[in-house]
Amino acid sequence: MKPKRIKHDYTSEVELSSLLIREKNKKIGKNLPLTYNSRINEYITMHTKLNRIKYEKNSKKYFQKNALKNKIRDRIIFLSERTNIDDASHERFGEVILLMIKHILTKPNFSGYTYATDFYSDAIYKIFTYLHNFDHTLISERTNNRVNAFAYISQIIHNSIVFIIKKKNNENKKINNVVDSKICDLGIDITNHKKEAHLSHAGDVYGFKKQKVIEFFLNENNSLFDEVTNIRKTLGDKIAYLYYPESYKISIEEFYKIKPFLNNINVLSMKHYKKQRSQYAL
Repeated sequence: MKPKRIKHDYTSEVELSSLLIREKNKKIGKNLPLTYNSRINEYITMHTKLNRIKYEKNSKKYFQKNALKNKIRDRIIFLSERTNIDDASHERFGEVILLMIKHILTKPNFSGYTYATDFYSDAIYKIFTYLHNFDHTLISERTNNRVNAFAYISQIIHNSIVFIIKKKNNENKKINNVVDSKICDLGIDITNHKKEAHLSHAGDVYGFKKQKVIEFFLNENNSLFDEVTNIRKTLGDKIAYLYYPESYKISIEEFYKIKPFLNNINVLSMKHYKKQRSQYAL
């Protein structure tokens, strides 16, 4: 049985291909204009609207619609090849990436992990590192179709998440081995110690107590970067959860500015906060 595909409605293959091509042009240093971006985005909107119109299969209107869609798609790709991405489209690309990571993390094999910051930061870093390898002109030998941008980005995200999980598991094994070694040096029976540690508190590791957690809430009018900077000044060795309004959009540039400060600060949407509280209320 084939695994179920993750459904989404936040982008399309045509839009993602166009954004990738324009991002690639900028990254490899092509001296291209920005003027086509608005026209490309208008064509993408037209293509999306056409895609939502349903006609009876094999009818005259069905074939006319598909012919027009293909014509618009080819025009989008043509203009994208001759354009460097502008700020608005760059922001849109970042928004799509974040949504893709979020949806891939809903897969059952990735649920239950607490490395959200690491998952997002590593995946974003690797997408921007390897996006120049995307070649929209290639044709798949298996399907005889164009290379799929959505599959390309999804695979990078999937590999990044697997990498972080393996990395964290190895780090935890090393820490546990060190603790085991120290316990043995003290002449304590490891088996009994682990049993006692497990009973001491849910989620504790070998009986060591959790760090204190403090919650902060970002005001809509404040900057996320400024708030993170202020929290860091007084946080010490505590863990902080900073919740930002659902209407607040984090740009790629802002994410990279706050990334160095996220070792003990978890930045989450108020949507996540409300969901947690509703679960606790049950």
